[in-house]
Amino acid sequence: MAGVGSSGGVGNVEHALNISNAQLQRDRMAVSLPAEITTVRKRKKPDILDEDDYTEAVQKIIERDFFPDLARTRLQVCINV
Repeated sequence: MAGVGSSGGVGNVEHALNISNAQLQRDRMAVSLPAEITTVRKRKKPDILDEDDYTEAVQKIIERDFFPDLARTRLQVCINV
């Protein structure tokens, strides 16, 4: 009977080792996740524009978004003059 008990014991040890390996892998994942979450990004300092540069930038954005053909029209007017 000692042989039967010992073989069952080996199976239990292997099972216990597999469970502990799975637990180690879960623990490693659990430990690594907070490190990724807690990373701190440095904020970029905003560029401060003077009034003329700001107005010019807004004008370019408005022309680009709302009047995409305006550049072509300006070229045609310059060529026809």
